[in-house]
Amino acid sequence: MKIEFTLATLSRKVGPFGSRYRVGQRATEPLRSHFVAQATGKHSGVVTITDYDGNLKLRIDRWGYMGSRIFWSGFHAHDEICVLRKLLNRHSVFVDAGANFGEFTIFAAKHAASVLAFEPLPKVYAALEENVSLNQFVNVRLFQLALGENSATLPMYSCIDGELNNNEGLSTLYISDNRSTQVASVPVEPFDDVFDESGYKRIDVFKVDVEGAEIEVLRGARTSIKRYRPVLLVELNSLTCEAAGYTVADLSNEIRTLDYEICRILRGGRLEILSGNPTYANVACFPKKPAVPPPISIAYSEMG
Repeated sequence: MKIEFTLATLSRKVGPFGSRYRVGQRATEPLRSHFVAQATGKHSGVVTITDYDGNLKLRIDRWGYMGSRIFWSGFHAHDEICVLRKLLNRHSVFVDAGANFGEFTIFAAKHAASVLAFEPLPKVYAALEENVSLNQFVNVRLFQLALGENSATLPMYSCIDGELNNNEGLSTLYISDNRSTQVASVPVEPFDDVFDESGYKRIDVFKVDVEGAEIEVLRGARTSIKRYRPVLLVELNSLTCEAAGYTVADLSNEIRTLDYEICRILRGGRLEILSGNPTYANVACFPKKPAVPPPISIAYSEMG
């Protein structure tokens, strides 16, 4: 284990593009660890790294899909983090819908003025809360609820054994063939209602990665988005969209009706205008007409 930790620390220092072997590691580590966990009868891959984004603490499951990538390369969503790094400043307010254990929340708390993070699942919320506490952040507000178009209490589903490919981020409000086991009932609220009561007067970046509920989240945040014109970071995924009863084209159209330009996030955080309707993409969406005064000073044309 000591050798593993030493190699992982060195690997994180090199970064996501520094070593060819990391591609093989990413493919095999979750599988290897899954069988180890089965053999021992205990899933005990939880560790705390102390060099996340240089000097932050992050408690992760190094045997999970997301945790393994962070453990070995520093980030799971490296390309999206590269974009976020360019967007945030000391005045920014960042909203994290689908915060999970806090990869984006913890990063943003270091670089922005305030973070509002939403995570409905009790166990995952506890991990998020712990990561905020580990770093002693006082600029983060946590909400143990899901975001949607209307207020409700709804079931959340995961796959049969609670994981799929050992991926920590796959719980969803929408039942499907591979996510059919109810794991919790969670409160759902429209973002507009929550934000109206929060006391904040700006939103600069709004990340939405909620396994099929993206279109519902955007509809429940429509007033805030029109008023504050944040950059939107959104996952487009045909499988989760279809499980929720709509298509990637529907989600893209929903974003465009808000008068946004959609850009695909490429390797290293480069951007290109999205064309067509991909089966999967992470996108950064920029308002064609910013809020007045503009909440951020950088346009997507400057980020390419």
